[in-house]
This record gives sequence, structure tokens and C-alpha cells, in this order.
Amino acid sequence: MEPEMRFEQADGPRSRQCQQCKLSLDVAGETVGRAEVNDLTMRLAGAWVRMGGIANVVVQSQHRGKGYASRLMREAVSYMEREGYAVSILFGIPDFYHLFDYVPVMPEYNVSVNVRDTEQLAVTTTVREARQEDHAGLLDLYTRVNASRSGAVRRTRVFYEALADEVWWGHPTRILVTGEAGHPTGYMLLEGDPATLSVMDVIVPAEHVATAGASLIAWLGREALLRRWERVRLPMPPDEPLVGLLRRIGCKVETTHPANYGGMGRIVDLAVLATAIEPAIAGRIRALPVEARPGRVEFDCTDAGQAGLELGAGPALRIRLPQQQLLQLLMGYRGVEELWREHGGDDAGDLAAIRALFPAGYPHMWELDHF
Repeated sequence: MEPEMRFEQADGPRSRQCQQCKLSLDVAGETVGRAEVNDLTMRLAGAWVRMGGIANVVVQSQHRGKGYASRLMREAVSYMEREGYAVSILFGIPDFYHLFDYVPVMPEYNVSVNVRDTEQLAVTTTVREARQEDHAGLLDLYTRVNASRSGAVRRTRVFYEALADEVWWGHPTRILVTGEAGHPTGYMLLEGDPATLSVMDVIVPAEHVATAGASLIAWLGREALLRRWERVRLPMPPDEPLVGLLRRIGCKVETTHPANYGGMGRIVDLAVLATAIEPAIAGRIRALPVEARPGRVEFDCTDAGQAGLELGAGPALRIRLPQQQLLQLLMGYRGVEELWREHGGDDAGDLAAIRALFPAGYPHMWELDHF
């Protein structure tokens, strides 16, 4: 019997404040596989874009090897194309999702510090548990710190309210903050179990690193010392201002680039994506010398069509790449020189302009926003 696909709209988890499309694959009245598309908004190239987060792709064990997972993925991509999504992101197992044109776009980061080295830091501001009146301030900190971070998911105040009610294995989630009530200057979010000291978020703006950042790390070090731990670990990109403080006391910074798994993405609709990022790229254009400003940026994807950004007077800047590599460029996962060496280009002289508009960086989605 031919498998039947069902689509059902549902509310996502309270912390995400998003809608979900739940896909179910039925054979003879039995559901043999499921997948979800989360309707989220993500930072990309300085703009907010609509992103479909693929999650919970599962096929019952007795029905594996029949192509059902592939059918679910094809249907999920087709659904996102119909609904006008710009891009899609997932956190995938090795050697499967590339079959549907997904490619790595987010590295994995780990910054670790010897517990004894944290004793060099002084607690200059009180570290306390977050209160309800802090939630708006926590959202403001997150939004400001991640304003230019490709991969960051848009949050709402409800995200923090929901976390305050969440329980992990019998323990409430812990949000530790610095600053007066209602005016936090930094925060660290820990998985609920106090025995693990597992850091999920650590958000400190540059102007508060020496006070709030130092106090939070010193607190974490003291807690780890009580548990006789040797090191504490922070899942944060190496360009976070807080990492600069940690370098001064000694730390280990690791970046892992998975070959074909982990944080992967693909362009769903190139025209929708171009429209979404156009205002942000126009702002970057204005920062260039007048003689270096292109009037149009043309994306030419051999496998995803063409789209352009209309930016004013000036010559056209043409970027010709497969959609996977174009997304890696826009996310900042790979620099234009590396991509040009791999794929060639029409004019190497354009590289400086492309680099200025789409610089390499450290794309990242905080763990609590994974789906």
C-alpha cells in the first residue's frame, strides 16, 4: 500500500513561541514515521530571516531501510518551499542530510578553563538567582549580544518565563544573573541538575565583561572546586568578549567543523532570502568607500536559481556558487577566498567587496534554542 503523508499544525514548546508543522507518514493506517518543521526566525547576514527548523525525524525500527525517512525529508522541504521559508536548519546525524542539500553551517565550540585559574578572578558584583522582574532585561542582553551573530534564534520574554518553570530531571533550570533586580548586567543559564554545572547560555555584553563576566566565571569556578572538578566548560564562540577575559587567565578554545553532521542548513527559497537580507546588506554597502559600492548584488546558484539585491547606483557584484556554499558564505561559516579557491569565480577582483559584505565569522545557535 502506498504511504500517505499527513500535515498537522500545532503549537511548539512554550519557550520557543512558534508554530510547528508535524508530518506523519502512514502505511495501512499505521504511523511509521514522523518529522517536525519549527517556524522560527534566525539571524543571518545581519538580518532576521524565516527559518524552518527540522526536528524529530524518526522512523519506527521495523520500518527502517524502506526510504521513509527520505520521504519525510523531501516532503518537509517541499512544505517549506510552499510556505515561503528562506532557509532551513537542522542538527543531524552523519552522512544523511546532505542527500537533501543540507551542508554544515555552524561549528561546535568549547571553551574550557582550569578551575584553579578562575581563582584569579574577583567577584565584584553579586551573583544571584534570576527573578521574574529580570526577564525583560535578560531578553535585552541576549538580543544585544547576538545582534550580529548568524545562527542566533529570535527569543521573546516568554522564553525566560518558560525556563523558570522548566524542570530537568527533577531540578528547576537555573538562571544566574549579576546586577540589580530588573536590570541584569550579565547572566549564565545552567541545566537544572546542580551536580552537573552544565552551562547552556552565558551572555555578557562587552562593557560588563570585567565585572559581570568575571563574577559569573569566579562563581562557576568556586562551585566546580567544591565538586572537585578540574575544568569548567562554556559552549561559546571564540569571538565572544568574555573569551578575551578567559585568555588572560588561561583557557583552551576548541572549534570543531563537522564534515557532514551537526548544525547543517540549506537555502529553501533564494528570492525570499535575498529580500530578507537586502536592508542589512544596504547598510553594509553604505559603510564602504563610495568608489567601492556595488549597485546590485547578484546571486547565481546553479542549483537554486538567481536573485538580486537592488542597492543603488554602481556596478553589479556577481556571486556564483552552489546554494550550499552560498549559505556557508552568508552565514560566515566559510570565507570568500576559501570558496573562490574551491569553485573559482568570474573576477578575483570582486573578492574584497564580497568579503566586506559577507565576512567570515563564528555562526552559533545557543544550545537551548536547538530543536
